[in-house]
Amino acid sequence: MQYDVITATSPAFSIRVKAGVTLAAAVSPYVMNVDCTDAVTAVSSTFTQPVLDKPPTFVSGIPGNSPDVSDDNVIATSLGKFTTTDPDTTCSVTLPVTTVYEIRKVASPTDPQKPDFEVWISNAVTQASIDFNDPPVSLTLTIKWNNRNVLNDITGTFNVNIVDSPPVFTALPATGTNIFDGLKHATETLHTFSVTDSDDAVNCSARVPENALFEVIAGVASRFTINVNEGGTLRAANGPYVINVDCSDGDNDVTATFTQPVIDTPPSFVSGIPGSSPNVSDSTVTQMLLGKFTTTDPDTACSVTIHHRV
Repeated sequence: MQYDVITATSPAFSIRVKAGVTLAAAVSPYVMNVDCTDAVTAVSSTFTQPVLDKPPTFVSGIPGNSPDVSDDNVIATSLGKFTTTDPDTTCSVTLPVTTVYEIRKVASPTDPQKPDFEVWISNAVTQASIDFNDPPVSLTLTIKWNNRNVLNDITGTFNVNIVDSPPVFTALPATGTNIFDGLKHATETLHTFSVTDSDDAVNCSARVPENALFEVIAGVASRFTINVNEGGTLRAANGPYVINVDCSDGDNDVTATFTQPVIDTPPSFVSGIPGSSPNVSDSTVTQMLLGKFTTTDPDTACSVTIHHRV
């Protein structure tokens, strides 16, 4: 029962709404049967009470903004909460037309007469199913409050701030194992690392001037290798080589380093040593070429040590 009949100054009575009840315009008008008796005769009549729909208003949260939400953490994420003044309110996102965002009614609001709603990224959304850089954020949602009476429908805006998360390195920075210096006759892989990004393709390269000797090659999925270029010559005197690796997802640039130690290659004779000169006449010995030999190390310096016969 929403109403009470209260005795006033005789013979008057008053009809009052009970405290704590909720009247809904959707079931209006309310028709009350009033029964009276003087203990001998009973009479009945009716009282009809129209109830108008109360236009909702925003208590808090609209217009509103979500916090910055990383695009690698978008699955079933709550973006914010707002409150209205009408318990009959239902809400939905009307612009843009999207299944990405949804409105959820809070089951137990602090004040039942002021329902709370939350803006959520839908459970159906994954990083693979939406590019949060298109359209550019922040994205303004138009949220419509349906109040059963279309004349009392209201709209508000809520800004969604999805930010692009930068790529993340795995296995960089790092230091490689020792390699020998000298001319590299073939490409040699020094290190493998990964770069992950929730929703963007990533490109990586070795920075100038290290790219003259080293290269970064994309492998399977998010894996990359750091290689010595074929034909490059490494020198132990210049080691260790520090290679700056730059990666980008088109919006964010990240950098890490790879350090490659280089040790001196012990020289060895390829040809000509041991060796002998041709027979040379002692009359033609001034500045004469006696022979040639080859070593394996471009850093090699050679000198002659004369052993005298006793």
